[in-house]
Amino acid sequence: MESDFLDYQKLFKSAPGRYLVLKPDFTIVAATDAYLQATMTKRDEVLGRNLFQVFPDNPHDAHATGVRNLKASLERVLQNKAADVMTTQKYDIRRPQEDGGAFEERYWDPTNWPVFGEDGEVTHIIHRVDDVTEMVQLRHTASVQDELRKRAQELEQAVAQRTAEHRETIAELEAFCYSLSHDMRAPLRAIQSFSQLVLADCGDGLNSECRDHLEKSIRSAERLDRLITEVLAFTRLSKQEIKTTAVDVDKLVRQLVSEREEWQPINADIQIESPLLPMLGHEASLTQCITNLLSNAAKFVLPGVKPHVRVYTEAFDGVVRLSVQDNGIGIDADGQRRLFQMFQRIQSDDQYQGSGVGLAIVRKAVERMSGKVGVESEPQKGSHFWVELPKGPS
Repeated sequence: MESDFLDYQKLFKSAPGRYLVLKPDFTIVAATDAYLQATMTKRDEVLGRNLFQVFPDNPHDAHATGVRNLKASLERVLQNKAADVMTTQKYDIRRPQEDGGAFEERYWDPTNWPVFGEDGEVTHIIHRVDDVTEMVQLRHTASVQDELRKRAQELEQAVAQRTAEHRETIAELEAFCYSLSHDMRAPLRAIQSFSQLVLADCGDGLNSECRDHLEKSIRSAERLDRLITEVLAFTRLSKQEIKTTAVDVDKLVRQLVSEREEWQPINADIQIESPLLPMLGHEASLTQCITNLLSNAAKFVLPGVKPHVRVYTEAFDGVVRLSVQDNGIGIDADGQRRLFQMFQRIQSDDQYQGSGVGLAIVRKAVERMSGKVGVESEPQKGSHFWVELPKGPS
């Protein structure tokens, strides 16, 4: 029978598929080219050698149990005298040294079946493998993708739930803040009014220290009232519905400047470069933005320096930029990073009074109108604040 296999080795060599022919002691007597190519071996390296000497159990990977499982399958063939179909096995195939000698991970589906002699004993075992590496990798990739999709969905649900909870909490805090701020104004104004009455009616009978205390109380009450007013304005911006319409910016700026005494020519030089281009915005919100920007431009100047403010517009790519440029004290880089946040005062209150809320109102108002706000400034070289909104109809 063995001579028959030797006679057919030439035919077996060129047979398609990955096959080995083994003796009962697992000596390799024939191998197809496809098998040798798959295992990265040469014919003279395997023929006449024991299979498990050619492919020893690989100790470098605890999960590479394919060789051990193959030996157990071959032993079952000899014992049961029946074919044995193995499940998918993982093998680590070492590349030749000229290719780096690294291990390559492969997945094969092996099948082993006996060849019987005339006496009914097993004379040879035919071992065949089908390479299913790509299929396993695809299944693994699909499994990973499914797991990633599942986790992404879970994350989206968690984020949506957390966002809803945060929105509810923020809404409650905003309502509480609005109610608290609103209710504080009544007793605060009472303190302010009664202090003014005491100063007016009894001021002549008070010494200078007492009058000074009352005046400080009045100024503090006025400052706190302004702060509460601005906090309420900021809260209203977060709550109110914003509907954008065409705003005549030129008319709006001129009207605002005419209404404020501190912006008149005797106090400040405000140059309006007409015509200011129209914008799409919310007129009440835009009014707050322009008022705060002009107030800051007129306020933050060195002592004894008359404010010079330039107001102009530019159009580009369907957007209008409204600019307010001043000759003020300027802002350093660190201050610019904090400028539009709540309660951020860049200058001390001893020098320039303020609440630190005005520019936060500008930022919130512009964001609600789907616009942008920014600043360009250097210390002692003035500041350039700008607001960008969609261009309005001419």
